[in-house]
Formats: sequence, structure tokens, C-alpha cells
Amino acid sequence: MTKKWPLYTGLTLLALGITLKVSTTINLYPLLIIMIGVSFKFFYIALKMIRKEYKPGFEMVALICGLIIFFSGKILSNSELINQFTAVLFKITGIMLKATFVIIFILKTRRPVTAASPLVVSD
Repeated sequence: MTKKWPLYTGLTLLALGITLKVSTTINLYPLLIIMIGVSFKFFYIALKMIRKEYKPGFEMVALICGLIIFFSGKILSNSELINQFTAVLFKITGIMLKATFVIIFILKTRRPVTAASPLVVSD
């Protein structure tokens, strides 16, 4: 748990920021809290790479593409140039790519479970 405090702090701040953004009309503070939460999560991933507990692969491409597609959908939802269905489709695709990154990241960083040593029966 002591090594995962940036991850849990980031997730908590991200959830708090999203909750505040949805439930209030204030725009600046929830966005600031979300950005701080994302920074903590980025810090956690960077620490994993520095400690050589995580070697990034193609899932980083999925993360970057997912973020670009998601934020494109956010921008397009405020535009009147396209219909709302397309903007929602962009957002869902971006979230799915980010979820792909999270799943692969968890699988890569999970420590292998070692089987218990077999009982040695002596004669």
C-alpha cells in the first residue's frame, strides 16, 4: 500500500473532481482537482517505469490515442458542426482505449503468484 499512495490519491482526486464537475456549476476548481489527480496517476506510472516494474509497450499508444479521441469528442460535443451521436461515439471509443491501457498495465505490473513449495516427505 505504501508504494501505491500516488495511484490511490490520484484516483480519489479524479473521482472528487468529476463529482464536483457534475454536481456544481463551478468549472475551475473541479478541473484543477482532476488535473492534479491525473498528475498523481502519471507520477505513479513514471515511478513504476523508473523502478523497472513496468516496461511500456503498445498499450501506451492505446492510452495516448484514447485520450486524443476522448478530448476530441469533448470538443466536438460543444460544436454544432456534427451531431451529438458522433461526439458520444468518440468519447466512448476514447474511454475504451484508456480501459485497455489500464487492464494491460495491471496485468503487466501484477507480481506473479508463486505456488507454495511442495511438502517434502522424508523417509
